[in-house]
Amino acid sequence: MAAIDQFDPRTASPEDLHAWCVVSSEVDQQLRPGEAVRPLSSHLALLCGFEHAWITQRWVARGDSGDVIGCCTTSWPDAPQNRDAVFVEIEVLTAHRRAGVGSALMLTAAAHARCDSRSIVTVEAKSGAAGAAFLAALGAEQKTVDRRSLLEVATVDPVALRQWGQPSPGAEGRYSLVQWRDVTPADLLDDHADLRTAMNDAPRERLELEDEVYTPARIRAYEDTMSGRGDELWATCVRDEVSGRLVGLTDLNGPGGWPEWAYQEDTVVLDEHRGHGLGRWIKAANLAFLLTDRPSTEWVQTFNAEVNRHMLDINEAMGFRPADARGEWQVRVDALETRAG
Repeated sequence: MAAIDQFDPRTASPEDLHAWCVVSSEVDQQLRPGEAVRPLSSHLALLCGFEHAWITQRWVARGDSGDVIGCCTTSWPDAPQNRDAVFVEIEVLTAHRRAGVGSALMLTAAAHARCDSRSIVTVEAKSGAAGAAFLAALGAEQKTVDRRSLLEVATVDPVALRQWGQPSPGAEGRYSLVQWRDVTPADLLDDHADLRTAMNDAPRERLELEDEVYTPARIRAYEDTMSGRGDELWATCVRDEVSGRLVGLTDLNGPGGWPEWAYQEDTVVLDEHRGHGLGRWIKAANLAFLLTDRPSTEWVQTFNAEVNRHMLDINEAMGFRPADARGEWQVRVDALETRAG
């Protein structure tokens, strides 16, 4: 039986930090076969970066020799919403699977969640992979499915991108673009927070999560987290010249220590300003912003709900191609403990 130890990156030995990153790297490569390999230094930056406005706890599973064979992270936002929720990630070396290591880590995570009165565990798993079967065996239910898509930058025509990324006829003159790197300008923080909150209308299907409320302080906490990891951020917004407010937002994240890779994150346009091609416009402009500023980028990854046909259409027109599907699974803590125990 594996021994489970609490793990704090701030006090862990260099050997244990390296071992954690080796486990994460093996699992990551299995989930993305044939794709670009994330450097161990980038895994380390992700592990050691302090997460502002999130409560995070970690554990490792050790084999008979004391080596790290599995890792577990639990987290939840330090916010009034979703007081029942706990997000869990478990990674186990292939050679040590089907031996109760994952279950032991999950039980540890559940016990920790229960101490804070958390009752709903949410875990992501690649569709059809071992993780999905593991969660099903624990009584979890898949509540939503996201498509993971990839854009190969070498296939992007910059001229076509600029031409394609324009607002619909009739919208010219009313809207303008606003862009920034890494840190939101202070005078735009309130608008930025409102746009993040507007993401609540993105499809969640049957996922049991409450709407989240973003504040300027939460935006700053997110930016501080990214900066602490060495990540870079690119944001493009659209401003309504009538009201002077930002009414659309999209952002990209370049992970620290991995200059060839980027993540397309949120895209949102306020409901009353939809139908003018603004989402397409800002996504194209932000991609051009990234490629000009960080020409080392070779791949861009994004996730979208499979039911979000509108956003999938935009991404496919930009050149994104399906890579795989990831399900979000949920299970009640008491049910999980009964099954895993």
